[in-house]
Amino acid sequence: DYSVSLSFISLKILLKVRLNNPYNLLFSYRSLIFIFISFGFFWFASLHHRYIEADECILGEYSYSFLTEGFVRVKSIPAIEDWDVRMFAHHRFFTWFGAGIIGLFGWSITWLKISILPWYGLFLYFLYRFFKDKNLDKKYFILAGLLIFTTTIILLKSFSFRPDIILMVEGMALLYFLCKYRESKKPKYLLMAGAAAGLGFLTHLNGAAFCIAGLLFLLIRKEYKALIPYTLAGAIIGGWYFFELIPGDNFGRFIHQLTHWPTINHGENFVGEGG
Repeated sequence: DYSVSLSFISLKILLKVRLNNPYNLLFSYRSLIFIFISFGFFWFASLHHRYIEADECILGEYSYSFLTEGFVRVKSIPAIEDWDVRMFAHHRFFTWFGAGIIGLFGWSITWLKISILPWYGLFLYFLYRFFKDKNLDKKYFILAGLLIFTTTIILLKSFSFRPDIILMVEGMALLYFLCKYRESKKPKYLLMAGAAAGLGFLTHLNGAAFCIAGLLFLLIRKEYKALIPYTLAGAIIGGWYFFELIPGDNFGRFIHQLTHWPTINHGENFVGEGG
């Protein structure tokens, strides 16, 4: 996802760059706080005018059907690879999370959108902890947060019922806990990093990139023993994705739905155009 990639790129750049004298005034702590708050005001004011994305309707139906029927299907889109009968290729953790929100607040796209905001706050928390542990000035955290906050795709997805922001949190948590392990060598951080990577996979199949990134990090550093707790935690959390696929021919139907996804053969706007 673009949002996750941007987060890591921004962090990497800001850790290498230092603000020189000509920019001290513009990038002072107070100036950055003022810019952040000002931009935050306009962002908050925009929430009331957000449109409902097509994906939000479909993903919301995933959660609603899971809550009411115990499995996922999309009745609003019949005749697409049996989606209206049973959907296997869905974002497990995200679906469960949405079902919990609907169970608490009822069927409301507004509450589903609002439910993403605490995840956004959690991302900023991990970002703050990351910079604090590096003993960097607070203005670097504010600048990093501002760069991420003002990115167009983040502005959109921060108030959208999609898994993007949750994936950002899991990716940031993976980075944070791996860095904590590198500095302290405490196994508990490996377990937390593995859990974050596994939860990323459980949230979205793209989260498999987090699992691989953690493995490569430890392999490159030749910390072979560290692979055991990291992989164990990731497998336990991420393995929940496959429980639904064990009975009968569920796994085969899952593979069929993945390989016959409408946008693969008909383009990205297939569902949005009603094709």
